[in-house]
Amino acid sequence: MSDDRKYFKKLYKVSYNLPPVYCYICHKPITKQNDLTVDHEPPRSRQKELGPSNLYPCCKACNQRKGSLTLEEYKQWLVLEQKRNGLQK
Repeated sequence: MSDDRKYFKKLYKVSYNLPPVYCYICHKPITKQNDLTVDHEPPRSRQKELGPSNLYPCCKACNQRKGSLTLEEYKQWLVLEQKRNGLQK
């Protein structure tokens, strides 16, 4: 487990009795510790330097779907998927 993920897991344990942690992509509360992941923005694969300043709490589902896309690319991809599935005109 990466140091970043360990940090957020520890933060989650400390803040368990505080208001919930929210996914920065879907904005839903992350209610289970196993659903908490850490997302890098921009993605790790596109960074020259890694550091804690670009880490965001993210639910596992959003993080897996987003993959190595930037947040802006991911939002554009979601719009295209909704159009393909007839959910948006």
